[in-house]
Amino acid sequence: MALLVEYGMGVAAVLIAWLFGLRLWEYCSLNPVDVGIGIAATAFSVLVYLVLRVLPLTALRQMVELVRNLYRSEMRSLSLWQLALIALAAGFGEELLFRGLLQQGLHNYFPAKEWGVIAIVSLLFGLAHCLTATYAIFAFLISFYLGWLYWWTGNLLVPILVHALYDFFVLGHLHFEYRAFERSEK
Repeated sequence: MALLVEYGMGVAAVLIAWLFGLRLWEYCSLNPVDVGIGIAATAFSVLVYLVLRVLPLTALRQMVELVRNLYRSEMRSLSLWQLALIALAAGFGEELLFRGLLQQGLHNYFPAKEWGVIAIVSLLFGLAHCLTATYAIFAFLISFYLGWLYWWTGNLLVPILVHALYDFFVLGHLHFEYRAFERSEK
């Protein structure tokens, strides 16, 4: 179901963009420099994730517990390659929609308002991920980072790569954390 929703967002974004004359593939370029930027940007976002997990803030601990519970109830039986497919689908689907269709589309109408466009799209992204107020704020900040990366590089594949790799890291981390928990219970 997750694959359908995530890839469905991407297909819908490409079709809607096409109807409005926005060719999303024109904003995608597979080149080594941008792949390197994407990997470095992912490393930074993973570092932030790891730091946030250990901060002694109640709201963050509640968010981590919510994500753990979602993993346990919805994804614990999935293998790593299935989690990789979900992460890839989220990277493509959500980034084509939010960075491709929305950010690029709004930027085309308001070219001098890039920071405002990134903020509006990030607000929508945060609302779309509103499991809790803390999660929505975190999603807003991640979206702002991804929006800035897209604006800075001009390459839609950079936020797609960062989003997919980051999600895979988090899902993989939860996967191994849950497996360790299962072994300790036996």
